[in-house]
Amino acid sequence: MLIRSLPILLFTAGLSGMLKGQPATDAGDRLETAFSLAQRFLTTHPDSAAIYAASAVQLAREAGNARRGADAALLAGDIAARAGRAKEALAYYGKAWESAGSITYT
Repeated sequence: MLIRSLPILLFTAGLSGMLKGQPATDAGDRLETAFSLAQRFLTTHPDSAAIYAASAVQLAREAGNARRGADAALLAGDIAARAGRAKEALAYYGKAWESAGSITYT
């Protein structure tokens, strides 16, 4: 099992900066890591993708990043829809809509 998980572990470590000796400590880094993992696992490990996408939604809220929050909520909604969880998907799409409405363009 560890052998099969090694590429995933290395990918995760690379995204979080661990391979460079700089762990992802701020909310923005953790947000990008969670979002990237959700995208990466979308087709191969949808349950894991759902967890990472939900984490990205929460981290975007904590970081005050409305644009990435909308992206993460949309991704989480798509994952839920693919899994047949319509109510959950609609809730995430609603969050994506709310986040998109609060994006400021400068």
